[in-house]
Amino acid sequence: SIENKALTIENTMTSFPGLIDCHVHFREPGLEHKATIDSEAKAVRAGGVLIVCEMPNTMPPTNTIENLRDKVARADKVRSICDVRFFFGATAYEHLAELERLVTD
Repeated sequence: SIENKALTIENTMTSFPGLIDCHVHFREPGLEHKATIDSEAKAVRAGGVLIVCEMPNTMPPTNTIENLRDKVARADKVRSICDVRFFFGATAYEHLAELERLVTD
């Protein structure tokens, strides 16, 4: 679990609570040749970040419930490294209908 962890800068007396990055661009799915969710999670953790909010511009984009479920399943694999939250891409009317379905189903 990543709860109640603190970032301690090596060889100092400085300690910070885990940081939150509310705008990250992980590359999975679709752009794994650039990075994977595992490599990105390890990178943010190395920088002291424990929680990230991932943007929806992957391939395919996160603008359907199915694509969101896929990303959530991928994030479960790195939950011990960092907590991944997601933005839902609503750039067209049909995406709003998907969002409504997400709330009502």
